[in-house]
Amino acid sequence: MPHYTDVPADLEAPGTDPVRPGPVHVIINRTAGAGRAGKLEPRLLSGLADRFGGHYTLSATRGPGDAARLAAAAADQATGLVVAVGGDGTVHEVVNGLLGARQHGGHHRELGIVHCGTGGGLAGSLDLPHGLDDQLDLLISPKRVIIDLGRVWYRDASGRDTERWFVSECQIGIGTVVNAALAPAAKRFGGRLAFGTTALRSVLGHRATSLTVSSNGNPGVSRSLLGLAIGNGNVCAGGMRLTPDARLDDGALDVLAIHDMRLPARLALFPRLYAGTHVGSPHFETHRTRRLSISAEQPVPVSADGEILGFTPCRISLVPLALRVRAGRCERS
Repeated sequence: MPHYTDVPADLEAPGTDPVRPGPVHVIINRTAGAGRAGKLEPRLLSGLADRFGGHYTLSATRGPGDAARLAAAAADQATGLVVAVGGDGTVHEVVNGLLGARQHGGHHRELGIVHCGTGGGLAGSLDLPHGLDDQLDLLISPKRVIIDLGRVWYRDASGRDTERWFVSECQIGIGTVVNAALAPAAKRFGGRLAFGTTALRSVLGHRATSLTVSSNGNPGVSRSLLGLAIGNGNVCAGGMRLTPDARLDDGALDVLAIHDMRLPARLALFPRLYAGTHVGSPHFETHRTRRLSISAEQPVPVSADGEILGFTPCRISLVPLALRVRAGRCERS
């Protein structure tokens, strides 16, 4: 694992503050995966009791923002491990709650994940096992990974500048359109089919827009693009590998620029997004960065980890070694 020294002053690497032992707090989003998380709850409770006895607490979300609030509260207590039960959106909120609490003086907490959502991007990037028991076993395993996180500053719907952490990926343009168009009912058919059909419909009709992109402080370059995908991990959107070479712990973000293309090319290249072989096409351009700025003449939508955030202009940066996760492995951990 490489060591990075340019971590921002408001967020030291987790290795500088060892996780304190304490009880486990579990945050469940029962609606994740079209209700799959709620259906798994009896088995989840039994599995948690087998592994932790009475040394865990559980709370359930009731709406957007609850997971972040519950995670921040857990970080302020003597909790050693906070477990997110749900999909990428649930993990996204929990991470923002934990990191927000840390910035305000809270302690470093480990993150555990029980994946039962639709998209499955982070679960794929972390190589999490599919079975519930196997995922619960990781919560008591000595295996740890320390991952990088992304940080995005953007303009929200009311015009205010705000910021958010992200774990897997950030999307500008077409990717956000797909996330916004994904119908809750479609999630019943699984992430690959739900995201695949929604993405295909969006790809066919989406128009390119002029985006000005500056990387690592270099002068901005304006191009006509369908969108940008900024990957911290290499899996997103129901199994797509938009940034197939991205790694959660390599100290860089992988940027995929999606150029405008005619309809036949869009149809021909779409299946290759799942294999990651699209990056060999001249219709795509990739590079690696630590800092990125994006602007447009008209606001372009921004999302992260499948969550709709707001609009451009936005700035994105990488914070290396920002979070300790109880997971099997990532590429270099």
